[in-house]
Amino acid sequence: MTEEGPEEKSTQEERGAGRYEGLVMNVVPSSVTKEGSEAPRRAGNLWLLLIVVLAVIAGLGYGARRFFNVAPGREAQDRLQARVSELEVFRKAVVLSATYVAGDRLRVEFASAAGTDPSTLRQATIAVMRVLMQERPDRDLYIDGFAGDKQVVKAEYRAKGKLQLAGGGEQDDIRVRVSGEPEGGIGELVKPSRAAPR
Repeated sequence: MTEEGPEEKSTQEERGAGRYEGLVMNVVPSSVTKEGSEAPRRAGNLWLLLIVVLAVIAGLGYGARRFFNVAPGREAQDRLQARVSELEVFRKAVVLSATYVAGDRLRVEFASAAGTDPSTLRQATIAVMRVLMQERPDRDLYIDGFAGDKQVVKAEYRAKGKLQLAGGGEQDDIRVRVSGEPEGGIGELVKPSRAAPR
C-alpha cells in the first residue's frame, strides 16, 4: 500500500465532492419558505374574517330591528291617525283611536258598544290593519284592540304569506281573533286559512 500525501487526499476529496454536487439540495433560507406558505393562509384568514364580520353586522342589524322595535315618531303617528280618521269605521265611532305601541304594533281603541259585536270588530280591525300595512310595508304587523280596559281583539298580518280563497285567488294573511269566538277565528275577508306555498 502506498501512502497518499495530504495534497493527493484533498484533490481526491474535491473530485468526489464535484461528482455529487448536482445531487446536493440547495439550502433555502427559512424566511423564504415561511413567507411562501403563509401567503395563501393569510388570504384565507382574511376572507374568513371578512365573512364573520359581515355575518355579525347582519345579525346585529336584525337583532337591533327586533330588539329596538321602537314606535315611529310623532309625524308617523299623526299620519296614521289622519288616515284612520278617514275610515268609515272611525266616522261611525267604532274605532276611536289607533296608537303605535312599537314599530310593528298598534293599540286600537274601540267604542264600548262595538265590543259586543264580533263582526263589527273584525271588519274594523281589518280596515285599520290595511292602513297599517301601507304605513309600515314589508313587515309582520300586530294589532291589540281594546274596548275600555278589556282586550277584545288580537290581529296579525304576515307580510310574506298569502291565504288561498275558496273560489281561487289569494288574500293577504290577516288573522283576527275576537274575544268570545273560538280560538283561531279568521275574518270573513280572509277565508280559509290555508297558507299559499312560497
